[in-house]
Amino acid sequence: MAQKLLFKNPVRVIGPKRIDAPNAGRVSDASVHAGSQDYLEELKIEQERQRFKRIVTFGLLWTVSILFLLVGYALESVHETPRDPDLRHMLEVGATLFTEGGIAGIVAFFLAQTVERLSTEEAQKLAIKEREDLKKEVFYYAYGYGIPQAIKQQIDAQILRSSFIRNSMSLAYELSSFAPGAVPDGFVLVRLRMRYTVENITSTPQKFHVRAGIEPAAVRELELYHRFDKAEVELLGRVEQYNHFQLHAPERYTSDDGGCALDLGKYLIPPQGKATIYVEMQSTEYVKGGDRYFSFTTHTCKLDLSVLDRTGRLSVAARRIGQDPLVEAIDHSPGLGWNHWSSDSPFLAHQVVKIRWTDWDRAK
Repeated sequence: MAQKLLFKNPVRVIGPKRIDAPNAGRVSDASVHAGSQDYLEELKIEQERQRFKRIVTFGLLWTVSILFLLVGYALESVHETPRDPDLRHMLEVGATLFTEGGIAGIVAFFLAQTVERLSTEEAQKLAIKEREDLKKEVFYYAYGYGIPQAIKQQIDAQILRSSFIRNSMSLAYELSSFAPGAVPDGFVLVRLRMRYTVENITSTPQKFHVRAGIEPAAVRELELYHRFDKAEVELLGRVEQYNHFQLHAPERYTSDDGGCALDLGKYLIPPQGKATIYVEMQSTEYVKGGDRYFSFTTHTCKLDLSVLDRTGRLSVAARRIGQDPLVEAIDHSPGLGWNHWSSDSPFLAHQVVKIRWTDWDRAK
């Protein structure tokens, strides 16, 4: 029975929902994790700072404009009083300058609050429309022919509108035998250590959802061996660590006939910011004809894949489903049970890597 291991990246936020996993202080946003709560607070402070600066700027403009008008009015009312013609001329010029300056300030105030804001919004709408029109015709201009709109919408939704990329990913599998009589014959224990760094490539904060799933065991006696053992999420200089018991808490872990699933929630990653995720888990699979599929749900730039055969009896192969095959690493030594591949060719979301093994006798 083929078994899939899927790591999904739909999204939820970062801020102290839990630190050190179990007992962290509550926050106003129930979906926010501890590591990103500080960042959320910084965003709010920055927004308030910008709002305050805007209020102060326009408040000063309005106040200075009114003061200029008052000074101009005062100079206008007294400029005929002095007997010295030069002084009268200076007062008259001053009255004109202060009055015109005050009027210009008030006009600028109202323009900034109305016309300029509307113009900016219209310019933004026009830019968005131009980008949308360009996207509709980009295939035609690039390749000389068009693509049906339904296909372009899928390309746009699943590939072009990605907010994250994985800069690198490491998948380290370990295959080992069970003690005689511990489980039904014909099965191997599969451990996986996964680490990757995800980057927000947009100009705004984005939520990244950390979750994983394991399909059900082939027989009920093996269900005990399908579990998550450890997880870490590093973001903004903070590390959230989860042990086996914390990972299997009801708010993070679910299990049914469809397998077991882990949900660590959404982490808010700042623009151009990065988060590193590490997960350890284990499951079981057939010795003969066993396999693993890893489905990428985030574009991934590089992959390091290894399979350590501790049974001493398995022949292991791996390939990516799609173009650009995996490359054997320098230390790739299947005769010693060490299988190691890498790929500098990017994986798009929904592409798959397949790992398959069988015993040496059948492989010959």
